[in-house]
Amino acid sequence: MVYNKPQFIIQDPNETVLGSTAGYYDSTLTWSLSTNFAILTFTLPANDDASGLMLNNNYITFVYQNRSWRFQIVTVEVGDDGSFNITANALALQLIDGQIAAAGAPADPQTASYYVGQALANTGWKVGRDEVGNSLVKKISFSDASTPIARLYSIADTFGVELDFRTELDNHYNLTGKYVDIVSSLGTERHDVMLGWGENVTSIDRTIDTSSLVTALIATGASGINLTSLDYTSSDGRYKSPAGVSYMMDTVANQQLQNGAGYIIGTYEDDGATSQQQLVTDTIARLQTLSSPSVTFDTKLAYLPDDIMIGDTLYLISNDPNNIVRDSTRVVELDICLDNPAKTSAKFGDYKTLDSGTNLDDIVQLKKQVAAAQTTANSAQSAANDAKTTAESAETAANTAKSTANTAQSTANTAQSTANTANSTAESAQSTANTANTTAKTANSTAQAAQAAVNGANTTANNALALIPVISTTVPSSPHEGLIWFEGADSSHIKQVHKYTGGEWVTNSINPTALNVSSLSALSANLGNVSAGSLDAVNITGSDITNVSSSSDADGNPLTTTQTQNSDGYSIVTDRWNNGNEIIQRTDITSLGLLKMMWNYKSSYDSSNPYVGEQANAVIDPVNSSLSFYTPSLGDNYLNIQDAVYNSGDQYSCGWPSGTSVYNNNFSLVRKGHFCFLSAYIHTAGAVTSGSYLVSLPNWALPVNNVVVPATTVNSNVGGASSANLLLQTGGFLTINSGTVYKYGYLSLSIAYMATDITSF
Repeated sequence: MVYNKPQFIIQDPNETVLGSTAGYYDSTLTWSLSTNFAILTFTLPANDDASGLMLNNNYITFVYQNRSWRFQIVTVEVGDDGSFNITANALALQLIDGQIAAAGAPADPQTASYYVGQALANTGWKVGRDEVGNSLVKKISFSDASTPIARLYSIADTFGVELDFRTELDNHYNLTGKYVDIVSSLGTERHDVMLGWGENVTSIDRTIDTSSLVTALIATGASGINLTSLDYTSSDGRYKSPAGVSYMMDTVANQQLQNGAGYIIGTYEDDGATSQQQLVTDTIARLQTLSSPSVTFDTKLAYLPDDIMIGDTLYLISNDPNNIVRDSTRVVELDICLDNPAKTSAKFGDYKTLDSGTNLDDIVQLKKQVAAAQTTANSAQSAANDAKTTAESAETAANTAKSTANTAQSTANTAQSTANTANSTAESAQSTANTANTTAKTANSTAQAAQAAVNGANTTANNALALIPVISTTVPSSPHEGLIWFEGADSSHIKQVHKYTGGEWVTNSINPTALNVSSLSALSANLGNVSAGSLDAVNITGSDITNVSSSSDADGNPLTTTQTQNSDGYSIVTDRWNNGNEIIQRTDITSLGLLKMMWNYKSSYDSSNPYVGEQANAVIDPVNSSLSFYTPSLGDNYLNIQDAVYNSGDQYSCGWPSGTSVYNNNFSLVRKGHFCFLSAYIHTAGAVTSGSYLVSLPNWALPVNNVVVPATTVNSNVGGASSANLLLQTGGFLTINSGTVYKYGYLSLSIAYMATDITSF
């Protein structure tokens, strides 16, 4: 058969196509039905053109089996021969990240797509094809937090469905959608494919798993519905649930596997069953899945048709008498070698029938399970008997409670008669109390009026007494609240004014309404705000002196100048306004030598932070030895700082890892305008694998794009020079990319590149 090896397309995390390769070997695409995840591993020679593109988080994209595949690189290891060993995960493995909180069951039963949609919220994945739809609804709660993928598996198991994680790409390998399809069963039944031992099948290893095998199920539906009161036998006589028995039995499976011994009993909860008939139908369907042991064949194939997928049902024919012959089998795992189909292997399971060739060892194992299951059944019967005894005791207690209730009713009737008599007496007493209360209210009103008259008289007397001041050079004796005392310096001059307040004398200031004197030779006072037409003085001392003046420029735009002087120095701020309400230019000069200029073009002035935003500005700060300019595209004529600044650096401007020697290094880094010039002769002393970094550049020397840097490495013990490729990343890290770098040797490089824009050094 003709085999076309897939071409790998390499993309960066932004989906930009970087290159392609078909030079890989020892590839394995492991695709499992249980998770429907895929993992890709392969080896790439060191001299392959795409070797330098094998970086973590880059994408590997290709088409295989008429299906678009995309993997993300998670590990890159360099072999002894310089080759690259790559491991990449399918995008669905992104769903192992994050946590979904526990959730209670919804008020009404919901579809599988409802729960899957909740699990995919905020993940970037969406519900795709739904083959189940509204045909099956359930009420599900989740008691524990889990990852999105764990929640999806739980939902699929509860609904008995399978999930397909599907990605869609356009013709340019750009991702157009990530979907989770809900299907009854993955794959199709392939009548056109026969797998024969000794033909296209080279070996078959058989494994039988009986850990989940049952031949009877104790079933419980919604609201506690069970099978105990039902006497049921299917039309073919295979499935039975006699009256008084809480489980459904598969008599045929039990006879085949156990030769008439006790049933292997399991439990089944079906929240979607709201009637016994629905519970019977669902339980039989569940038994059909669980009443046969799980058998898996690990099969080595001579070749595999290109269009085989996991979940496909095939026909397997074995001519080896030591192996079980199955009518049909299902593909449960594929280990596909993309570069050599002869190395492809598969695992098959989910067999439909057993033939007479079942091994005796398997039957012995099943009989052991039957014995254990019988013990479980006996324990369940004992528990049922105990429950019956408890019910009988509860009935006796109920009869006693009924008798007590009758006696209590009789007592209650007598108490009601007594209460009626007491109520009549209380009504009479209430009438007398109402009359007395009215009289009391009238008396209280009269007393309040009298008290108000007394209080008024006292107030009038106190006010009259307070109006009589005392003029004396000595403190008045027996003062009363509010007394005014004019303290005299002598009999004809008043020195202070006092008022007796709260049990003590309080000195008051003299506050005449007008003070008109011809001369104040000595004045010490807090004058508050003083308005004056003109003030001539030799010295003015104060905490803050401010002057604001207004004018207009030649274009009629208002100008405001604010001059401030205080203990911190002086400041002169001039603002130019547009239409009188928008500052479009500000100049700020201080006594510290600080100069700030701002010109606003896009009406984005922020008074709380005027030198940040969509406006041009310049700040010259000699105190902190800083200079910064910000000039966005406000017009055709402007100058960026990188166009005008020359900056020279050295090795001390960079960060060095522990694996690089800090001595014997010649390093030069210079920026001239938009370009940086880097040359170095570095002594390497640490890790030299792909991804190891040698130097971390400062912010003013970061490249616009990742730059591949050719380098020459020398080790005196090896002799001769070797070549290597380094990668200067946009984050400023100079890392080893490919080729040979000696752990103990010297590395020489030289490169010029365009650097990112800067606003300051």
